[in-house]
Amino acid sequence: MSRILILDDNQKILDTLSRNFGSVGIECATAPDISTASGILQCCPIDLAIVDIKIGEESGIDALTMIKKMMPDLPVLMITGFATVETAVQAIKLGANEYLKKPVRFPTLLEQVKALLREESRELPAIPEIQTRNSRMVDVIKKSLKLAQSNLSVLILGESGTGKELLADLIHKYSPREEKNFVKINCAAFPESLLDNELFGHEKGSYTGANDCFKGVFEQADNGSLFLDELGDMPLSIQAKILRAIQENEIRRLGGKEIIKINVRFIAATNRNLEELVSDKLFRSDLYYRLNCASVYIPPLRDRKEDIPLLIDYFLNRYSDEEAKPRVSISDQAMELLLNYDWPGNVRELKAAVNYGATICSNGIMLPEDLPMSHPVKTIDETATLTPVMAVEKELIIKTLIRHSYNKKKAAEELSISRTTLYSKMTKYGITDVL
Repeated sequence: MSRILILDDNQKILDTLSRNFGSVGIECATAPDISTASGILQCCPIDLAIVDIKIGEESGIDALTMIKKMMPDLPVLMITGFATVETAVQAIKLGANEYLKKPVRFPTLLEQVKALLREESRELPAIPEIQTRNSRMVDVIKKSLKLAQSNLSVLILGESGTGKELLADLIHKYSPREEKNFVKINCAAFPESLLDNELFGHEKGSYTGANDCFKGVFEQADNGSLFLDELGDMPLSIQAKILRAIQENEIRRLGGKEIIKINVRFIAATNRNLEELVSDKLFRSDLYYRLNCASVYIPPLRDRKEDIPLLIDYFLNRYSDEEAKPRVSISDQAMELLLNYDWPGNVRELKAAVNYGATICSNGIMLPEDLPMSHPVKTIDETATLTPVMAVEKELIIKTLIRHSYNKKKAAEELSISRTTLYSKMTKYGITDVL
């Protein structure tokens, strides 16, 4: 259901329009002044705004300026009984999409609203998991949709938790290979020997315990797409084999002699700076340039905070559906806390926080004290503040390192991550080599 904001100082008009739009399935949020409208935009997902040019003693032009500052891509329809060429030109220059003169019959207004909503929806396909009004993020999605139609390898860059896998899903879904397999592998989740096997497969009897032939992800993704997640954590020896597979469009299973031809579209993602890794000889430059035919960078959540209300609304609806519980609402104070938090874990952390708050809140209303960031978790040295998930991860890494006398190789194997990832996390959490 679309939700629009109506900004007018006439309460009778607000009530009438809200009722009329509601009857055709369009939800309304109403505001009698600019301050109220600003508060609504901060806490509610809005698809379009209708603004009167004169709002009591306030100016609709000022309201338009405020809206475009907060949400540059939000469609705005201006309505006035004081139409002049000058105000019309000014409104259009400031970003208004349409400008109607009173009196406006509701069927005419509805037609214009539906046209703007259709125009907005044509910009992007419906992607429930990627909720955004941020212009940079919209450009990312548009670029990804264009790249989807090609066969280019795509490298998705961005911090952990920004939604790189969701963007990979989008690229495959809107590609000509949509009906074929989309296979994913996290390159940091396997030690080197197992990663080799997962990627290329093995022949029966190729090693002790290999009782059957196994097709690796390259074969599984034949004629489809292969997503290489956490690319920057891949060992150099594996990088060489992947480079050959990409260049020659062929692989050979472990223990096998047969050359197997493959036709795979590659999508890769990393939160690491690959150029620095190349410079440090930790990542092959030839593989980097082969996979980086086209790159897409997802901005962190702290740089697109206008998306937070949209994401919260989506996560609350999803939580209600999955748990078969009434939908939880969120207080203004809790929303303010979520908007002001810096989100080092990005969208993934926001989802966890919303689900946590929805689970423990009382009376169906999420308050600030229901959110995990209201209860900072102290680290081992009692100085830094981490999210609960990060604190648990740090504690696990420390205990594993101690158990293996700080042998990084053994600790990384137990944690099922690469040594590169382990070193990165030790630096991130300030874990020093004390033994």
